Amino acid sequence: METAVAKWGNSLALRLPATIAADLRVKEGTPVDIRIEDDTLLVTPSKPKFRLSDLLEGYDRDQHGHGEISTGSPQGNEVW
Repeated sequence: METAVAKWGNSLALRLPATIAADLRVKEGTPVDIRIEDDTLLVTPSKPKFRLSDLLEGYDRDQHGHGEISTGSPQGNEVW
């Protein structure tokens, strides 16, 4: 599929056809990585970068800080 580079302010922009955006599961605001490889422009959706502080943001230690929970005695060849 062919498309054209367009002017967007002082930059250039590439418009993704809806079918390609849907196939890649990208939408407006999706972060992408752009690089050149062997004279080819590659645009790929960025992989999310999680930080522990972000993942634990809503964690309430008092609500979940109950300690170890017994699950019973070993059932196979586990070594405890």
